[in-house]
Amino acid sequence: MIPLIILILIGVWVGLTQIGGAALLRRREPDIANPPDQYGMPYESVTFSSRDGVSLSGWWIPAPDNVRGTIILCSGQAGSKDGDTELAIPLHQAGFAVLMFDYRAHGQSEGEAMTFGMFEKEDVLGAVDYVLTQRGTRQVGLYGLSMGGAVALITAALSDRVGAVVSDGGFARLKNTLARWARKRGIPYLIGWQFAAWALFAAALRTRGRIDQVDPILWAPHVRCPVLFIQGERDPFVTTAEVEAMAGMVKGEAEVWLVPQVGHRGAFQAARKAYQGRVVAWFEQHLDPPTT
Repeated sequence: MIPLIILILIGVWVGLTQIGGAALLRRREPDIANPPDQYGMPYESVTFSSRDGVSLSGWWIPAPDNVRGTIILCSGQAGSKDGDTELAIPLHQAGFAVLMFDYRAHGQSEGEAMTFGMFEKEDVLGAVDYVLTQRGTRQVGLYGLSMGGAVALITAALSDRVGAVVSDGGFARLKNTLARWARKRGIPYLIGWQFAAWALFAAALRTRGRIDQVDPILWAPHVRCPVLFIQGERDPFVTTAEVEAMAGMVKGEAEVWLVPQVGHRGAFQAARKAYQGRVVAWFEQHLDPPTT
């Protein structure tokens, strides 16, 4: 017979992974309100549907003149679109329209479960549909941050209407990233990796999602548009090797900008002018110029 202590330990492990799975899925509340008009950008509050019918809340920031195209800003996994408003400023000034939005279970959008990309790709696909059909956009770029970078890459693999991608700090393999997150909190990597795997399995059971489809490195070979990867060399959650591997798999043009002495998503604060210039130049280079 299995010793009682082993059964207890198994029970504790399963219970903790169930709790971990539920914590991963929990709804993200809005950040402090930070609308575009605080930065001189006129905007319209909009709602649109994800590909699978979830109602999403967004901000439409029209181009100041003749639109070059639309950039869809895909935020990270915490909070809401309010946290990234400042990133839209140089794009707006360069003549791009910008759509910012909350994923399902984030901010003002509907939904109760956050899934690290399992279903968020449906949100970004819905955003692409919205700007193409409701805003008359011809050229679409995706600008993703952390989880948003991962989801942007997956979306580009699924949609040939995406003309260019910028991914800042997007993960390659979710279990690896979660294990590194646990290591930052004192949990050994291998234990954290096993816990992440079980917690993600529990999360997948709750959502009936395909957790094996979340890793962007599996989608990278199907991406045919140009992708700029921005990566801090000291990122504790995503390695340079992982980012370079994804870049090497992309079928379109790919560039990796490694920023020294910078952690996860730290390039904007560390080198703001260079960062803004790189992002704007990438979209200007790879999306059609405005028509006259």
